[in-house]
Amino acid sequence: MPTTTYSRRSPSRSSPWLPPPALLYLAAFAAAAASAHAGFFGRPVKLLASLLSVPASLLRLLLTALPAAPLLLLPLLPLPFPLTAALAVLGLLLLVPFWSLAGAAAVVESSACVSPLRQSCRLLNGARLAALSAFLVFGAGIGVTLWGFGGVAAETYDASAGWAGMAPVVVKAVVGTAVLVVLMLYGMVINVVLYMHCRALHGELTGEIYNEFANSYVFLPFDEGKDRHVVSVVTVWP
Repeated sequence: MPTTTYSRRSPSRSSPWLPPPALLYLAAFAAAAASAHAGFFGRPVKLLASLLSVPASLLRLLLTALPAAPLLLLPLLPLPFPLTAALAVLGLLLLVPFWSLAGAAAVVESSACVSPLRQSCRLLNGARLAALSAFLVFGAGIGVTLWGFGGVAAETYDASAGWAGMAPVVVKAVVGTAVLVVLMLYGMVINVVLYMHCRALHGELTGEIYNEFANSYVFLPFDEGKDRHVVSVVTVWP
């Protein structure tokens, strides 16, 4: 009896209702950035509020990403694939130390177009190596994951063997997807954390922290007339 094998093939064209992966990534980044910013100040993270903020944040992210749009046109050029990939990677490496915080600035500060790009360049002054290192670490992790699990869709299995034949393919697909999602999520959160860290280094969070936690402190009568500052107390274990 001949053995029947099945393989998963990609459709000839994508469904018209399915958004491009870039839009899905930007929408996920908008929700993750809003949640991470709320968590930084100890606010409760509300899923519905984060999802409702996605459309406006997505529009701001698209407008902010327009200066980097030429990188998306590289695959359309009549160039060999290795050269196209090398140019895309080189372009990203040149832009990351300057514009990598533009997305977080667009979501948190509700700005778009040139303003988040300028804010990112200013905040990354002195932290460009940290931004580049974070990009390389997560970029390498995502690349290795795609390389290791990218061939799962083309694998075949014996349908007559039942679940025993499908299990290896299903497990590989689930594990690869889970690892990829975790890396992308951590990359988004790290980007927002770096944005908040750079703002703190530039002294921009003092007023926000004071306004956020002012009701948590009691001001004594002899505090009247004094300048109120945010003081960080560090306790060193003996």
